[in-house]
Order: sequence, then C-alpha cells, then structure tokens
Amino acid sequence: MFEAVFFFIVGNFVVGLGVAIAAIEDEARWLGISVLGIVFLGFATFGFAPRALPTGAPATSIDAGEHGVAYVGPSEAGHVDVLIFRDGQDSELSMTYYRFPKEAFDGQVNTEATKLVVVKVDGFKKLVLK
Repeated sequence: MFEAVFFFIVGNFVVGLGVAIAAIEDEARWLGISVLGIVFLGFATFGFAPRALPTGAPATSIDAGEHGVAYVGPSEAGHVDVLIFRDGQDSELSMTYYRFPKEAFDGQVNTEATKLVVVKVDGFKKLVLK
C-alpha cells in the first residue's frame, strides 16, 4: 500500500513540476519531466494499487491452524461461506470472508461451529468445523 501511495504522490508532484516549468519557459524540454511523472502514476495505478487494495472478493486460501468463526452458511453452487476472525481477534472489525468448496470439509458442515480447524496432509488442506 505504501508503494502505491508513494508513486501516486511523487507522480503528481513531478507532473505538476514539469508543467509549471514548461509554462514559464518557451522550450518544451521540461515536458519530459511530466512524462516521467505520468510513468510514476502508471506504476502506482497499474502496478502497485491492484496488489495493495482489496477487491472485495471472498478469500479462498487459508493457512493451516485453528481459526475463530463468526458465521457459517451454505451458498450457491455447492460452496460454503465462512466469516473468520483474523489473528485470533474476536472483533467485528477484524474479520475475513472466505468461500470454500463443500468437498473441502471433512464430513458434515456444522453451521453452529465456532472454530475452523485447517489440517494440511500431503499438500492438501482439509477443513473441519467444530
């Protein structure tokens, strides 16, 4: 996130500087600085921002271990929606929304579960709701 903001601020500054100097002088050589600023803005917009800003789509990959669960419910097309507390924090402000295929769960999907245990065996992850 820092890189996206940094390149955006530097890009705007460099574009403004190049245009301001070009407005004072008659030569167009200072417009090259503005082009450099536009390159910075391009990196910020298309390089760093897509990785730094969340898309709103549900997460589909989770680390092995035990996670606190706020909500479990079936969704369309054989998936299960799970709302999980992040880093063991029991707060509504620190939750992540996950969507897993129903086949990833070991046995019946318990909609009253308060914990999700992720076990990794031979490179595969098995999900158990307790």
